[in-house]
Amino acid sequence: MSTTNYPKLALIQWPVSLRFNINNSLLILAGLLQVVGQITVLLVTSYYMAAVMPLLAVILWCLQKVYLRTSRQLRLLEIEAKSPLYSHFMETVAGLSTVRAFSWQAAFEKQNEEALKNSQVAFYYLATIQRWLILVLDLIIAVLAIVLVGIAIALRNKVQVGLLGIALTNMVRFVSHST
Repeated sequence: MSTTNYPKLALIQWPVSLRFNINNSLLILAGLLQVVGQITVLLVTSYYMAAVMPLLAVILWCLQKVYLRTSRQLRLLEIEAKSPLYSHFMETVAGLSTVRAFSWQAAFEKQNEEALKNSQVAFYYLATIQRWLILVLDLIIAVLAIVLVGIAIALRNKVQVGLLGIALTNMVRFVSHST
């Protein structure tokens, strides 16, 4: 019996948006697993840091609430601020022959520049709050490193030097991954 009677299996063509969401989900999962692994190594190497982790969790939860609420509002403001720019552009394209016939190019350029300037304000605020988040996370990691070194100094006879080195190296990795 010939195998040509059976239909050939075609490769599945996933929609671009689904592929994008899957890639983002995998990146988020990989980052989450990496953070969990680094926290685990930190807690194994310096188990006294476990006392700081509940406080850290509360601080990060509050930071998340503030940042997510603010960034959501700024994204909505950004979308709203771009609306006049898009509508002016579409009106200009639709009436381009009229604009040229009456020599209104300079006035329309000025209106377009003003709409562009106004639309960028929310974007700049959004970029600023993202930089603020990176700064706050780096400061939290710096405080954790200070606490770790303080614990090592206070318990210098009980802390193993190799494990302390691993914990401090992980602190440096936290900083490099957060930016």
